[in-house]
Amino acid sequence: MSLHLLAPMKQRIAKINRVLLYLFACGSLSGSVLFDFDPIEIERKIRSANDYFIEYFDYRELTYPWWWDRATYFTGNTEAAKLLAEERYWNHSLEWSIHNNWSSGIWNNRWRHPLHADALLAHQTYIDLYRRNPSPHKVAAAIERMNDLINNVPWDDPGGTDPNNSVDDWWWIDAYFMAAPMIAQVANLQESEIYRNHLRRMYDYMKITRNLFCETHGLWFRDESQFPELRLSPNGEPVFWSRGNGWVFAGHARVLDEMPADHPDREEYIGNFIKMAHALVPLQQADGFWRSNLLDPSHFPGPETSGTAFFTAGIAWGIRHGFLSQDLFYPVLEAAWLGLTRDALKPGGRVGFVQNVGLDPQPAGADETHDFGVGAFLLAGTEILKLIGGPAPVYPFAGPDRFVVKEPGSTQFFLRLNAWQSPVRVGRIEGASWWTGNVFLGEGMTPQLILPQGRHSITLQLRMDDGMAYENSMNVTVAEKRNVVSVSASSAQIPNIPENTLDGDLDSRWSAFGDGEWIQFELETPASVDTVAMAFYLGDTRQAEFSLDVSRDGERWDSVFENHSSSGYTIDPEFFHFEPMDDVRFVRIIGHGNTESDWNSITQVGFFSSIPVLDRDGNGLPDAWEMYWFGQTGQDPLEDVNQSGRSNLAEYIAGTNPFTAEEPDPVALHIGICPDTGELEARFFAIAAFGPGYHDQTRYYEIQSTDNLYDQDWQPLHGFQKIEGNNLSQRIPLPIPDSDKNLFFRKIITLSHGE
Repeated sequence: MSLHLLAPMKQRIAKINRVLLYLFACGSLSGSVLFDFDPIEIERKIRSANDYFIEYFDYRELTYPWWWDRATYFTGNTEAAKLLAEERYWNHSLEWSIHNNWSSGIWNNRWRHPLHADALLAHQTYIDLYRRNPSPHKVAAAIERMNDLINNVPWDDPGGTDPNNSVDDWWWIDAYFMAAPMIAQVANLQESEIYRNHLRRMYDYMKITRNLFCETHGLWFRDESQFPELRLSPNGEPVFWSRGNGWVFAGHARVLDEMPADHPDREEYIGNFIKMAHALVPLQQADGFWRSNLLDPSHFPGPETSGTAFFTAGIAWGIRHGFLSQDLFYPVLEAAWLGLTRDALKPGGRVGFVQNVGLDPQPAGADETHDFGVGAFLLAGTEILKLIGGPAPVYPFAGPDRFVVKEPGSTQFFLRLNAWQSPVRVGRIEGASWWTGNVFLGEGMTPQLILPQGRHSITLQLRMDDGMAYENSMNVTVAEKRNVVSVSASSAQIPNIPENTLDGDLDSRWSAFGDGEWIQFELETPASVDTVAMAFYLGDTRQAEFSLDVSRDGERWDSVFENHSSSGYTIDPEFFHFEPMDDVRFVRIIGHGNTESDWNSITQVGFFSSIPVLDRDGNGLPDAWEMYWFGQTGQDPLEDVNQSGRSNLAEYIAGTNPFTAEEPDPVALHIGICPDTGELEARFFAIAAFGPGYHDQTRYYEIQSTDNLYDQDWQPLHGFQKIEGNNLSQRIPLPIPDSDKNLFFRKIITLSHGE
C-alpha cells in the first residue's frame, strides 16, 4: 500500500519554514571496552538475578539463615551493593545481619558449630557492613571466633582428626572460601600478623598434609574420599568437582584482596591461583560452561552454573590484577559470561543450572536454582564489571519487564513510563527520550505511551550534563485474554473440580492423582494463543511438572511443550510463553505430578495472545485501527471522513487522524533553502508505523522528482534511499534545477512487512 504527496516549487523560494529536529548524541564510556562487555548490559544481568532472588527467597523462612548457602548469596549481594552503590542491596544485607544478631553457629551442634567453616562465611558480610558504618557489635563475634581459632579452642569437628588443633579444620576444600577470607579480614581489622600466619598454616595443612591439591592436574580433590585410589570417573579419570574447585579458585581472589601487597605469603596463593587458571582453560566446554565433573564432561553433560560462575569471577579478577594473560583468558571469560547470561539466567531473572547442595559432581536442571549459585553469579558479574572500569555513570532504568492484559474490546494499553528510578552515580540527567528500535516514542522523564497489542522493546535513553548518552531497555507484552466456555478433566478429587481453575480464587483448585491426568479447556472461538498462565497449589514449596497440547477440533493434538516445570517459589499465576499457535479451540494441560508427589493441583488457569487480529472483514483496514478510531470495524476504506483529501485507507497508510484535518498537515512535503548551507532541501516528518493496526509493519518514505507533470515521468531522487518512519523530522538535500525549468517533487509513503 502506498500514498503519494506532491509539492511543487519554483527555481527560487524566498521564505522557508523551520522544522523541529531532534538531535541525540550517543557517546561511549571512557576507556576501552573489551570484547562485547557492555557495562549497562552487565549491570542489567546482575540486577535481574538479584532482584528476582530478593523477591522470591526470604531468609526469615530458613531454620539456619546464617549458614553457608545463604551466606554465599549475601557475599554476592554485598559485592553488588558496593559496586553499584545500590542502597536496596545494602539494606538487604543489613536486615539479614540484624536478623542473625551479627553471629552464626550453634554451640551444641557439631555440624553447625560457630567454629565450623560453613558458619564463618556470614561474618564476611558483617565485616563489609562494619567497614561501611563502623560499630563494634557488628564484628565482635567475628573477632571472638578468630581468637578461638588461633587459640585452638577444642570442638567436635566432624571431619577433623585433632579437636585441639584448628589447623586441621579444613578437611574439605569448600572450607577455604567460607573461612579463609574472613581470617584475612580480621587480620586487617586487628592489624595482627598472627591471623595471617594461622591462615597459612591451615592452607598448607589442607594442601600439603591432607594432599588435597593435585600438582599433576593443577586441581583440588574435594576431600580424601575423592582420591583416585578410592574413586574414579566413568571415563577412568580422577574426580575433580567443579564447584569444589570454584570455592578454592574464587576464595584465592578474596583472600588476596585482603592481603598486604608486600606480604610473603602472596607468592604461594598467587602461584596456586595461576596454576588452577591454566588447568581450567582446556576443560571449558563449547557453550562456555565447565561441567560438574571437570575431567569427565560426558559424566553429567549438562551445564553447571555454580562452578562456572566461581571460575568466571576468579578469571576476571586475575586479568584485572595482571596475573592472567589477556590473550589467553579474555576469550575464556567472554564464553563463560555468554553461557551464564544466555543459558543459565532466565528472562525473569532466575539463575538455573545450579547443582544442589552436595560433595561431588551431580547434574543440574535447567530451572534448578539455589542461593549459593545466585551468589556465585553475582560475584562473576561484579568482577567483570570491575574489569571493564566499573558501572556506567548512570543506569537507565526503563522499568521492569512486564506482561500486561489490555481491557476487553480495547486495542491498546496506556503505560506511564518513569525514568526517575534510574540510579545516577556521576553527573546530572539533562534529558530523557524513549524509543522502540529507531522509532522515537517521546521525550521526558514520565511520558505516557499508548502500546498496541504485541511484544515491544522500549528503550530509555538518558542524556547527561557531560554530553554523553546511555540507554537501556525493557520488554512489555500487551496481551488479550481468551475467553473459556467449558472445562473438563480426565478425573478429579472431589471437591477439587476442574471449574475451580476459572473462579478467580487461589484457595480453590483442581486436583487429580497420577502421571498423565489432564484438564482441558474450550475457548469461545478459534484464536491464536501464545501464553498460558497457571497458579499451582503449594506452588511456593514445590515444583509442578506438566505438558501442554492444543487442538483445533478436540481430536488432533499438537504439542506446545513437554515436561515443563513451575518455579516452585510462588502461589501466584506464572506465565509460560511459547510460539503463537493459530486457530486454537482446545487447550489441554497434562500433569506429571510435582517434586514431592504424583498429585496434580492447579488453582487458576488463563490463556492469552499478544498477536493482534489483523483484518477479518478484508477491507484493507486492520481491525485494531478501525476499533481505535471508529469503535467498530467494517469502515469504507474510500470514505474521506474529515474532507482532508485523504480516504480512510490513505489516512491509515499515512498514519494520520481520519477525523481531523490538521493544520499544518503532518505529512506535508516542504521545500526550502537550508539556512546553514544555502542548499535546496526537502523537509518532512516521518511518522512511524507504530500503534493499533500496524503490527510488524514498517512505514517507508521515498522522494521522486520530475520536470514535467504532464508526462508523469517520475524518477527516484538521485542519491536518496527510502527511509523508515521514525517519528523524527527529516531534511533531504535536493538538486537545483536549470534556470529555465520547473522542478516538482513528490513523497511516496508505503506500508510494508519488509523491504
